[in-house]
Amino acid sequence: MTQPPVPPPLQHQNPPTFAALITQVDPWVIYHFRLTLLSNVHYENQLYGVLTLFFSSIFPMRRHFMVIPQGLLQKVLNADDVEDLADVSFGSAGG
Repeated sequence: MTQPPVPPPLQHQNPPTFAALITQVDPWVIYHFRLTLLSNVHYENQLYGVLTLFFSSIFPMRRHFMVIPQGLLQKVLNADDVEDLADVSFGSAGG
């Protein structure tokens, strides 16, 4: 099997400012992102579309970025809410 051709190297580009990054994100993307965050998300796959859409706005494919979103699925507990630490799982992000 032959390998696909290697893409040409990226051309130098000055990093965009924060303001320039924000202007890259379409208002529809921000609306959909906020709507999803305010909904009662239970499963990671419910976040895939909106996170990929948002991150692809910030990290464009033309710069050879690949977005693989991972979201926290559990709400953070306060120490007072936990009766037995054996019943609590901790993720790599501390949640």
